[in-house]
Amino acid sequence: MDRPVARRSLLTLAGGLLLQSCAASSPAQAASRKSDSAAPAATRPAAAKRSSGASHSGLPWMSGITGSVLTRDAADEIDALESFRGRKMDVQTTFANWHLGWDKWVKAQFWRAGLPQLLAERGIRVAHSTPLLCGGSEGQFAECARGDFDEYHRTVAKRWKELGHPTPIIRLGWETTLEHYPWNALRDDTPGFGKYKDAFRRIADIYHHELPGCEIDWNNLRRPKIDVRKVYPGDDWVDIIGADLYGNRPRAVVSDTDWEAFANNIEADGPSGPVPFIQFAISRKKKFSVAEWAVTNVDNDPDSPYDSGRYVRGMWEFFNAFAEHLSYECYFNRKGENGDHRIYPSDFNPRASAAYKKAWQP
Repeated sequence: MDRPVARRSLLTLAGGLLLQSCAASSPAQAASRKSDSAAPAATRPAAAKRSSGASHSGLPWMSGITGSVLTRDAADEIDALESFRGRKMDVQTTFANWHLGWDKWVKAQFWRAGLPQLLAERGIRVAHSTPLLCGGSEGQFAECARGDFDEYHRTVAKRWKELGHPTPIIRLGWETTLEHYPWNALRDDTPGFGKYKDAFRRIADIYHHELPGCEIDWNNLRRPKIDVRKVYPGDDWVDIIGADLYGNRPRAVVSDTDWEAFANNIEADGPSGPVPFIQFAISRKKKFSVAEWAVTNVDNDPDSPYDSGRYVRGMWEFFNAFAEHLSYECYFNRKGENGDHRIYPSDFNPRASAAYKKAWQP
């Protein structure tokens, strides 16, 4: 992948990609927001024009926030988050415990606690983080590809229909190369990651068959340790290409220069920043998603530079510049293992909270 050329706006790049007809052979181009000197600091970029399709949020893409309450009691939290951002939710990224093995996954508390039904009642689509392999089956791609785990996935697919979600987004084997995940594609040492791809394709086929209209989201880490294009399972099995784009280490996004470096980042000759990732999705004629994004206050301190309003503003600009190619985005409003992501309440990351509220409120 070619290095981005500095000092071009996201909007200019988006228009350029359209003029190139999104050809797969198009070289990676630059992407960076124009300096703040071109506009008053208080000016908020306007949201992209809403598409003709209906949405609760009023945005041209599906937008949401993932909260901390995982039961039917999430109703109050959803109300509060929607009030905070001044927009309804279209989508929420969800999780069910897979760590303890296949049987525990299909019997996880998530399926019985009422959150899926609540989201269905409110017309909020789920983007469900779905394990390709569960705990205890680390690296068992060959077994998966021959059908050893089919019934578990069929059970979950049928359950989504019973819970009121006939067409969920399935984030199958999300964060593809995360080291400790059983489905980490780097566990496959065969040429071209053939076993991983065969496993992914088989399970994607199950969800497509059992849930006509569902979408398979092939999701990656922001810094995936490899050129993930080599791991791509193929156009017939992927509906959405996505990346989780946290504002975390190794560099806080404080200035325009920091944002440019973050947005355009390339590592291991492959996509790592938002722009190279969406360029890859466009080259495959796929929509792009950001199922998890958030500031990551690694210092757990409101004065930390990782509480970054510039990062939040940059993400808003990115979403609007590429709105035509964006399927959905969902802010991860939880305290994480490696830092605090919360922007509501505002106590934890006040600068990011203010930037989000200013951008998202109509």
